[in-house]
Amino acid sequence: MELNYFFSSELIENGIIRITGAGNELMYLIAGSKMAALIDTGTGAGNIREYAESLTKLPIVVILTHAHIDHSAGAFYFDDVYLNERDAKLLDLEFKEEECKLMHQGIKDFVAGANEELAMHLNETDMVRPYHKNFLPLSEGDKFDLGGLTLEILECPGHTAGSVMVLIKEKRAIIFGDSCNPFVWLFLPESTGVAEYKDSLLRIKARETEYDKVYLSHAPKDAAREILDEVIHVCDLILDSQSDEIPYSIPFFVPGMNDGYIAKKVKSENNNLREDGKIGNIVYKK
Repeated sequence: MELNYFFSSELIENGIIRITGAGNELMYLIAGSKMAALIDTGTGAGNIREYAESLTKLPIVVILTHAHIDHSAGAFYFDDVYLNERDAKLLDLEFKEEECKLMHQGIKDFVAGANEELAMHLNETDMVRPYHKNFLPLSEGDKFDLGGLTLEILECPGHTAGSVMVLIKEKRAIIFGDSCNPFVWLFLPESTGVAEYKDSLLRIKARETEYDKVYLSHAPKDAAREILDEVIHVCDLILDSQSDEIPYSIPFFVPGMNDGYIAKKVKSENNNLREDGKIGNIVYKK
């Protein structure tokens, strides 16, 4: 299938293109004067390398906010990819035939949540072929000079132990990824506890005078800067045993994962918006 079946893009401000993947996951192509950076690589449905290279003639450096399949699978289309070492172990696999089949099924399942018809027609040639890969290390304070634009890496353990945010300094913008959003998953086997996650968010808050715009990796795409305070507040409610403690199960199978609890009541099972109208929520484990 052609690339446009899998991707679309929009210029959200000069030098920043937001790419939407087949499962409605979001990636960001940030272009300076001498190079570009692709933040996350999507599900691996469709060749994200070819698509990104169609949007810029600059050499592209690839940075992953974390290792989950909807952010990292497309990384196998690229040679050099940066990923925090605490998450790199999640992809430290040999990717023999059975592991490749499992990843491809995971790709189809994720895409089906956004476009069931497209998922039904995905074949082996439409999806990335994963392989045993060594990632380049990514750590707190790492900087990438793109030429007139500087990216700085901020570690934010929580959603995964190796999650990072990307500060776009000259644009006064930050990519939160999945680290802080309206419905943070903190109940996965690779997630940290709530107390460590709160500490991570407090470290990000210490930098909040450096950004005005917040970009996310899933809908609603953008968030007000105040979402950080609201999610910190939800952490406090959980730690003080004052959350609503609503049981939660995801609608697909993930090996080793148990059910979690939603901290603040949502409007419905199919709507993750809070019932009280505030933004920012956490699904956590006990």
